[in-house]
Order: sequence, then C-alpha cells, then structure tokens
Amino acid sequence: MSTQNKMSPTPKKIRCQSPDVVVAVGRGESMQEFECYKVVLSFASPYFNTMLGANMAEAHSNRIEFPDRDPEEWKLLYNFIDPSMIGEAKHRDTPIDSDIAMKLTPWFHEFQMESFLEKCDNVLNNKATDLFQSITDDINNLEANFDSLIQLLQFACLYDLEQTKHIAELFLVAFVDKDILEETIDLFTAENVEKLVELALPIEVHEVNNEKKFVARGKATHFWGIFIAKGPGLPCLIALEKNLSREVLAPLVFSLLHCEAEKAKSKKMQKALDEKVAELERVKQDLGRKKGELRRVRKKRN
Repeated sequence: MSTQNKMSPTPKKIRCQSPDVVVAVGRGESMQEFECYKVVLSFASPYFNTMLGANMAEAHSNRIEFPDRDPEEWKLLYNFIDPSMIGEAKHRDTPIDSDIAMKLTPWFHEFQMESFLEKCDNVLNNKATDLFQSITDDINNLEANFDSLIQLLQFACLYDLEQTKHIAELFLVAFVDKDILEETIDLFTAENVEKLVELALPIEVHEVNNEKKFVARGKATHFWGIFIAKGPGLPCLIALEKNLSREVLAPLVFSLLHCEAEKAKSKKMQKALDEKVAELERVKQDLGRKKGELRRVRKKRN
C-alpha cells in the first residue's frame, strides 16, 4: 500500500484547516477572543506545546484564557508567529523597538520563546545605553532618566535579560564613583537605594581566613559588591549580620552613601582651600620680591 493510501483519501488543503483553539485575553467587556491553531502555538512556544500536548484542561476544552492580559498585546505577539502572514512583506518584518520589547518581554518569558526574548534583550540593552547617555547629556531630565535606568534594571532582572541587566548595572555603579559621588548623590534617593538593595538580596555571610565576607546572591550584585561589601559599610554589616533584611540594609546603605558624598565634598573643599592657601602664599612671595626690587631701586636713586 502506498503512503498516499495510508493517509486521508480527501485531505483538506492546509490553509483551509479551521482554527482549533480559542485564546481569550482580558476580562469583562474588554475581553477579546482569538481563533488560533494549536500546532502554530505549540511550535512557537514550549509553554503551549506542554499545555496542548498533555492531559490538561485547555487541551480538552480548546480554550486558553489570559484574563489579566491586554488583548492588544496578544495581537502584537501573534503577529510574529501568525502563519497566515507568511509571504506578506510585513510578516516578521515588524521591528522590535524598545516599546514593543517592554510590552512583549513578559509574554515571551512566560511562553519560553527564547529567540524573541533574546531580541528584546538586545533592544533593551541599547535602551540602557541611551538612558545612560541621556543622564550625562540632559541635565534637565537627570532624575527621571536615572529612575528609568533603575526600573529597566528591575525589569531585566525579573525577566532574565542578561545583557540588559549587565550593562544597566555597570552604568548605575558608575554614578557611585567617589570622584563624582558628591555630584550624583541626589540621584540615590531612599526609594532608589531600597530598589538596588532588594535586587542584591539575599546576602550570605562567609568567613575566609578569619575575615567575614558579605556576598550578595541576588540578581543584581554589582552595586553591592563595589560599594558596600568592599567599602565603608563592612563594619556596620558585621554588627548587623544577624539581620540582613531589606528593611535594615536599605537605610544603612542610604546613610553610608550620603556620608561618603559628604566626605568627598569635604575633601574637595579641603583641596580647594589648600590650593587657595598655596595661591595666597605665591602672591605673598611675589609681593615680597616686588618690595625687595622696589627697595633696591630706591636705594640706587638715593
């Protein structure tokens, strides 16, 4: 028997197959239903492949519900996997810009769509660079851009965007540099410091050669490792090692940052004062020389 005879004698054309699953997005009056194909969803996402290929309710009811999601975002997502778009010029040519990446990253992450998640990571990595440039160039929106950079770091940590997380951390740590901290300290509000501390948690205490080490095991640890664990906060951490919670650590870090900024300011003021004293001393010496020359001229005249 031929292979053809083993198959259905009157197969439908592939494009004539009817949708076999409904995806309902939203709730109440804003809820919208979308007719989709199980095979398309399964090939696009391991999440759907497991859901629709196993003995789960959705596989039997042919209905998948996302009541807490935005229908418009589902339309945007499906545009990237919709087989009916194949052959059309706009199919998958829709660029993933930073706005689309922020909207769809939660979907791609939940559905384990790694290739699209990687594209979003690349786009948001560039957004972090743009924010850093804006912080250094646009003084009028300094605080807003800095806050946005911290929010982007939180977003990257939440959805495992490694490139974005790495570059955002590096940029944020740059503002803790002691040479510029007195100028950037106002960016580190109590709220922002709490966010950075929370991303570093939990903190583990290790003892190496009779020396305590406080190691951050959270998703974003650069800030902690550079400023706190190796800096002036170490004695305080030793005293508080039994309670290294966010509620305890955030105010401590905030105070330490401001103390360091004041020290940097004092050092700068002292340096300026020393330079002024040195300048006055040079002026005094110049006056002394001029007085000596004047006495010699008068002596010659006499």
